[in-house]
Amino acid sequence: MKTIETHWHWHSDYQNDLSWQKRRRQQIIEGDSPETLLFTEHNPCITFGKRGGELRSQTSTPIFQVNRGGLATWHGFGQLVLYPLIHLRNRKIGTRLFVHTLEEALLRTILDYGVKAGRKDNCPGLWWQGKKLVSIGLEIKKGVSMHGCAININNSLEGFNEIVPCGFSSCEMISLSEILCHPIPLYQFGKQWQKNLIAFLYK
Repeated sequence: MKTIETHWHWHSDYQNDLSWQKRRRQQIIEGDSPETLLFTEHNPCITFGKRGGELRSQTSTPIFQVNRGGLATWHGFGQLVLYPLIHLRNRKIGTRLFVHTLEEALLRTILDYGVKAGRKDNCPGLWWQGKKLVSIGLEIKKGVSMHGCAININNSLEGFNEIVPCGFSSCEMISLSEILCHPIPLYQFGKQWQKNLIAFLYK
């Protein structure tokens, strides 16, 4: 299995990263590029999944309708997003197992910071004391994944007030810096996340 490439985009425009993912996924499908992890910190935006999404009120925040699982979520500064472009078919990994792998790698990374997060049945993502810390939504085309995971690290949570997060009107969000009471460098967290995910993928 070839080496997995890693790219980092900071304060990036969502539409640019979406186009980048689509090009790279097609290259992976055609065998012209290696599997890729794209870590990014987006300019503030809202995305709706293929089943739509719901706003709580009118907003000036840009909204993008995309073809991923899940409903509405928010992205912005201080939140770290990972888009894993992985050839599941070549690896003989099903979608459910891949989501589990993404969750396991993040659980391990969060635990490296001394925080024990957990899952909820039939609810992709990770939670801490009933509050949502990580959101996950994927799209699989010709066996290659796109879209991915977002973890609240240093970001304000106010942007989530504009939406019904993941379709749960009672859903409360939380950030890792709020749990730990201090900020965490995004690149440092991302490097540990990268290390843990690659270790799980090559088990």
